[in-house]
Amino acid sequence: MRTSVAPAVAHRRGVVAVVLNHSLHTDEGRRVGIPDAYLPDVSVAIQVHSRAHHSGIDDAGTGLWSSTVEHDNDLSAHGVLVLGVTPTTLARHPQRFLRQLSSAVTSRRGLPQPYVTMRSPDDGDTDGARACAGSP
Repeated sequence: MRTSVAPAVAHRRGVVAVVLNHSLHTDEGRRVGIPDAYLPDVSVAIQVHSRAHHSGIDDAGTGLWSSTVEHDNDLSAHGVLVLGVTPTTLARHPQRFLRQLSSAVTSRRGLPQPYVTMRSPDDGDTDGARACAGSP
């Protein structure tokens, strides 16, 4: 997340970890998505959706908004709760988003977590670290 909200999310009471732009993969190695922020202890992804980056058509002729929605659905289909937020909300109403995030985290505490592999952008997206609560 490229906003001042990222530090607030990282230091929100009860949130153990927040990672930015890590890719999530299935056990078979298929990439599920790259959320803007991910809270691995509760499997919550934060996706910042702006008109500037999600409007128009890509080189293959696919609508960028359609791709965005489908990518969010890929995460959801693998058990990750996706919270979408706009830059306007983050800039003008950050506390509203933080309340929604807090509710999402609370709703996920104690639930079985999906088993996905999380890879850092710093490691070339090749070295996986388990991102499942209670996993070895």
